[in-house]
Amino acid sequence: MRITWNENAQQFEAQFSTGDQWHADQTAASDAGFRTDGPPAWVWRATKAAVLDKLKANRPTSGLTITKVALDAYNHLRAIEDRDAELKKFAKEQKKLQKKAQEREKIKSEREDGEEISPEYEPTRYRPIPEYWKGKQEITWADLPADIMARHAQRESVPVRRAEPLGKCRICGGSTYDPDEFDFCLWCSGRGEENFLIELF
Repeated sequence: MRITWNENAQQFEAQFSTGDQWHADQTAASDAGFRTDGPPAWVWRATKAAVLDKLKANRPTSGLTITKVALDAYNHLRAIEDRDAELKKFAKEQKKLQKKAQEREKIKSEREDGEEISPEYEPTRYRPIPEYWKGKQEITWADLPADIMARHAQRESVPVRRAEPLGKCRICGGSTYDPDEFDFCLWCSGRGEENFLIELF
């Protein structure tokens, strides 16, 4: 298989071997993320350096060569994609730090005594203090609300709160539950948007 660079279309193009090796090359290119426009040209193309990384990791049996122009384009795109991945990781970390700081400020502003929150205490969710707890160091049966006492007297189980979706995933449309990453579901955020979209097209 030979990889070339189409300057006009700004894309990598795969040229398959002839004969028996053609199907093996086509399968390897398709698995790596190359896509075709179909007839009449049947050009197999890719626009990301990550696709060539996959192809390099699983080389076709016929071998793999790349032109000098395509190699220069690959090196240029590889640097851009690496930088973008680092920026995305940095932005995600900053977003988490900002959310923690906001939670700490919210809790600190609602504390009655105004005392500082220790660094070991890192809240993951903010829940307001129930009214019957405020101003007390411990709670007895007499402090609990009447509905909880009624359930206890009738031996009813207290309903368990279920996780409620916070939004929809931008990739697959599934429900999201993580407040730090409400744009992506757990499955899509684990694979990454870029890899998922490469496999999708």
